[in-house]
Formats: sequence, structure tokens, C-alpha cells
Amino acid sequence: MSPRAPRVTIKSANAFAEIAYRGAELTQWQVAGRNWLHDGSPDWWPRSAPLLFPVVGKSRNDQVRIGGQSYPMPVHGFAATQSFELADASADTARFRLTENPATREHFPYAFLLEVAHRLREHSISLEARIVNTGAQEMPVAFGSHPAFVWPLPGGEGKPHIARFDRDVNNNVPRISTDGLFLPETRDLQITGRKLSLGTGECFADNALCFLGAGETGVRFGPEGGPFLAAQAHGFRHLALWSKPKAPFLSIEHWTARGDDVGAEYDLAERPDATILAPGDHFQVGASYRIAG
Repeated sequence: MSPRAPRVTIKSANAFAEIAYRGAELTQWQVAGRNWLHDGSPDWWPRSAPLLFPVVGKSRNDQVRIGGQSYPMPVHGFAATQSFELADASADTARFRLTENPATREHFPYAFLLEVAHRLREHSISLEARIVNTGAQEMPVAFGSHPAFVWPLPGGEGKPHIARFDRDVNNNVPRISTDGLFLPETRDLQITGRKLSLGTGECFADNALCFLGAGETGVRFGPEGGPFLAAQAHGFRHLALWSKPKAPFLSIEHWTARGDDVGAEYDLAERPDATILAPGDHFQVGASYRIAG
């Protein structure tokens, strides 16, 4: 993302955040002058917190099938590359809006409204999203949040970081193919006392860790004794953690659906966990990220 891309700044006490019009993507989050969000360095990953819409994950052959017709579909959809409209803003909140347009119809032949609000507080930032079917036919859709936080966290330099879950999660996670599709096999993670040691990211050598069905499980990221970042979501089905070995970030992702299976031949409406919205219907999801000592 170009450093000159138009952005909106919101503030609260000694915290500030910037959100880009392109993708309605959170690009900076600072508290007391310290950065908590990955800076989008292309050396590692050229994003900070993209929104995933109208699909999550990889589509087989980079296409989706809708009503017998194939449409090109980028990984995680097209929202991250679209220019959103600023619907309204206050000192600590910015709400963005995206509707269908000729570019989106090349990928997704539906009329929709996607509204996203970022709210900043002194030690936290939250995201709320609302998706509306504004067309005259049923619409299969998915949404995801993909923020990447600095690793190590400010104040946690030189200390091993862990992910701690607030409830039991399945330590058998799906394997993902080299081209990003879900395999039928799983792999075991060493989760002890609801804690996953992250080391220097070796556990991400085979792609993301996808905790299916755990979308509303709280997760704390950071050193054993703090500081830590706590993530909590509502309305999402799945939770994923993603990074790369030795990368300076951890992404805590929340998804309403997941990517295609290897060999998938189904219509988008049959994709695992797709939400089917009737004309005029909507759904809402949200996630919050809080800093604590």
C-alpha cells in the first residue's frame, strides 16, 4: 500500500490509529508512541490488517462457480483492493462503506453493502462489520478480519511469546496445501494448559493454524508475564493464527467461513460455512483487540 494513500486518523487519549480508504484497512495503531500493528513491510508481508470479503481463503484455480458460471476470485476476495467511501467519522470512530460496482461484479455478481467501523479507545481498538444483501436473489458470502500485530510486542522484547486460549481448542488442525487449499489430513499441535508456545514461528512453516469452530474463543498473545494483546470476537465461526518463521508479526484472524477443499467442485453457495443471505437480510460480526500489562 502506498504511503501516500488517503487515510483517516482517529484518536483516543494517548492512542491513535490510521485507516486507509483502500480496503478500509487499519494501517497504524499506536499507544503512547509505540506501534502495535505490523507496518506492512514487503520484506515480510505487505499488509497490516486486510478485510476478507466476499470469500475467505483460497478459491480453487482462483475462481468461484456461481449459477454454473465461473468468476475470477483473488485469495480472500476483493475488498482489500477496493476504494471504500467514508460514511461518517468522529474523533475516535470511522465508518466505511463499500457497495457493488463494475469492478466487483467481475468477481461477484451480487448487489451488497459492506459497512465497517473502527473504534479506538485508550488501550483497545475494535472492528464491527455489517453485510447486507441489497439485491433480489440469495447471496452466498463470507467475511474475515486479518490484523497482524508486532512480534515481539512492545515491552516484550527478548521474551518467548505464547498464544493462550480462554477455552479448550482442538489441537488437530487442518493441513493446507502449498497452493492454499484445505487438505483432509490434520496435524497435531502441542497445546498444554490452553497454551501454545510460538517459538520463532516454526509452527507456521506449513501455513496458518486454523482452529475450526473456535471463532468466539478468546486468545491472548505475548510473553508469559505480559504485556499481552487480547483478541475477542463475536459472530465468527473460525479462528486462525498465521505468521512465517522468524517474521516480526502474528496475525490473529477471524473468519465466518474457510477456503476451498482440494479438489472442490462445488458452487460458492456450497462452500464450507458460506452464509446465505436472502434479499434484504444482513449479518454482523465484530472483533476487539485490547492491550494489557
